[in-house]
Amino acid sequence: MYLGFMVFACFSLGLLHVNEAGSFECQTCWGGQGDTKEEALKACDDSIEVAVCDEEKPVCVVNHDNYDDFHLVSRYCASKDAFEEQNQECVKTTILNGYECTVAMCEESGCKAELPKSAGSFGCQTCWEGRGNTKEEALKACYHSSKIAVCNQEKPVCMVRHRDHGFLHQISRYCASKDAFEEEKQECYDQCTVAMCEESGCTAELPKSARSFECQTCSGRRGAQDTKEEALRVCDYSSKMVVCNDEKPVCMVRHRDYGSLHLILRYCASRDAFEEEKQECDVKTIIEHGSKCTVAMCEESGCTAELP
Repeated sequence: MYLGFMVFACFSLGLLHVNEAGSFECQTCWGGQGDTKEEALKACDDSIEVAVCDEEKPVCVVNHDNYDDFHLVSRYCASKDAFEEQNQECVKTTILNGYECTVAMCEESGCKAELPKSAGSFGCQTCWEGRGNTKEEALKACYHSSKIAVCNQEKPVCMVRHRDHGFLHQISRYCASKDAFEEEKQECYDQCTVAMCEESGCTAELPKSARSFECQTCSGRRGAQDTKEEALRVCDYSSKMVVCNDEKPVCMVRHRDYGSLHLILRYCASRDAFEEEKQECDVKTIIEHGSKCTVAMCEESGCTAELP
């Protein structure tokens, strides 16, 4: 496992080479071991070398693995993006594999990244990618696999993240720093929602929709028939109501006419997405695919969009 970590760090985070003039430098050491974090840090720092980092947006990283009776510390250079990925892997590792993993970084050439000091015993409910056909099912799956983990971040918060793939919902709970939460909030878009709370042991709650906007939906395969009318009938017969989480939601219907085959879909979307798809239908579909495309929408929750 120790060897595997070193191989990952060397090849995924960038090969290091000995100090050269100029460039971005990091203090590096590999696999310092000890019965405590302090012993492992000392063992690593006793074998430090200065190395040049050739990554874009380079940072100096320190990694601490805590197996309770065994601690492992390494220092290396990486790109800022690779550090963020490793930070997420540490969250997964802590939740799924039963040992704590912590990474920290600094951004000045020659700097020495410092592991966060524990600010008391700040605990968060944690789980990784609870899944379900609805948000509620995913929340329940996450809850049943969750456990309390100690958060070693500075300014720690407890986070929840919801990803909506339409047919699949994923919920994760984990701890993070307040700054990391704000960054993830900025990056979380396109059916992604995050929320946080700041009390030890708290359970972050996802925001509730201002209103429960629902749309009748049906799949295209079931709505494929010889005529438009038959396709509508089959699609509507197999339809179900789903909650739409888009901003400015509308209920849509789309008709593809291939001459001998008609395809009907019903789904929810944002008003902006409808306008974009209408443009696609007017131009691209006819020119590139040789089929006629028509879309329509309605704006009331639970409404049934009617084709012209």
